[in-house]
Amino acid sequence: MLKEAIREITQLRGRATTLCCSSKDRIYNREWMEALQIENMLLCLEITARAALMRTESRAAHFREDYPQTDYKHWTKNIVVKKVAGKMMFQIEPVVITVLPPPDKIVDYGGVD
Repeated sequence: MLKEAIREITQLRGRATTLCCSSKDRIYNREWMEALQIENMLLCLEITARAALMRTESRAAHFREDYPQTDYKHWTKNIVVKKVAGKMMFQIEPVVITVLPPPDKIVDYGGVD
């Protein structure tokens, strides 16, 4: 499902470059502001979907039917996205734990038992 969503988001991003508004007013033009924001919203949506595809677990609001468990042991990590040469680049970085370490195990989604 995530791959299909990414494919659709990519198509929408391509179409978003041709948006226009019926009002040509540049002052307090809500329609124009929303048209400008769509490109960024779709970019954020694509980044979120691609990062979710990388994460082979379920965590917080992110639930995957193909990976129904929360994997603290292998996925206590950050997925960082950067723009390099005009493209999205993802890298995995360790979480800096300063106070309370997470459990070092794999548990059912939503639990830490």
